[in-house]
Amino acid sequence: MIEKTASHQNIDKIDVYIEDTKPEYFNIFDLTNYLPVGKSSFLIDVPKDVFVQGTEVKVELLDSDGNPIYIDIPKYREGAMRRVSIWVYPNNTNGIANLTIIGELKNVPKEWQGMYNVRYTTTVTINKALSNTQPIRFYNTPSASISEYRKYYLSRSWVGGEKTTVTGEKMEIKVSDKGEYLFSTTEGDFDYQYKDATLTIDGQDPVKIKSVKSTKLAVLELPYAFNSPYAGLSNTNFSIEYNNEPTYSATENFQSYAKVDLTNINPFSGEIQKAKTFLRSKGAFDSTEYTLINEVKFNKVELLVDPELTGSLGA
Repeated sequence: MIEKTASHQNIDKIDVYIEDTKPEYFNIFDLTNYLPVGKSSFLIDVPKDVFVQGTEVKVELLDSDGNPIYIDIPKYREGAMRRVSIWVYPNNTNGIANLTIIGELKNVPKEWQGMYNVRYTTTVTINKALSNTQPIRFYNTPSASISEYRKYYLSRSWVGGEKTTVTGEKMEIKVSDKGEYLFSTTEGDFDYQYKDATLTIDGQDPVKIKSVKSTKLAVLELPYAFNSPYAGLSNTNFSIEYNNEPTYSATENFQSYAKVDLTNINPFSGEIQKAKTFLRSKGAFDSTEYTLINEVKFNKVELLVDPELTGSLGA
């Protein structure tokens, strides 16, 4: 997963008029003593009419190595209080982290006006060994939509039978540098249907065609052996039997599935590990009786990263 990064604000080093040690101006709630890997959050509450209107309150969290930890402030309020989201990654350092919050107060001496002049600091411990049990809170209200998906049963049919057999005598078997037995013939063209076909050569046991290299060349499913009876065979009667491609048609029978789409399930706090689906019959007498029918674990997938491609965003 591509990590979000934070830059140093150095707000712990600026001069301020008031160090809010009581605290009087920044009241912090729901800040856990230990931060696990993943997303956590806490609340900030400030008194009314003491801060300059329109001034941004800045928040910075530094791990024990002094590296900034990513912080997000979603548009999420609980009354007059504001939620702050903390994202701890596996490369952040365990130990004491320093949280700093600054703002601009009104009614301060002239030399402290027009700048950040009040600061609150506290500490919290990062412990990456802990499980993330923070309450799950979403950026937007999650929603689910359910629709019916029908999968019809298919019937198969073949024109001219399920298998086709071709015969000939113009052929040759050679051994490649990789020890593969290569079968070639000028009688007919190979295509994808010849994969897994059965080749029979007079006087030899039947053998499968492992893959098709070209319209005239196929690889046999034979382990290399010294003095193999297949090596060097040429212009010998042979037959190839392969499966024909069937034609599929829908029947009147089908199975009905529920297609469930979940949207807006991106949390700024906590970790979503799985989703459970419960079912209750519409005619059930007990409206509280639900049956678990499915449980899906969520896997974190970064769509912009191809681990096999050099130069991708994850390389």
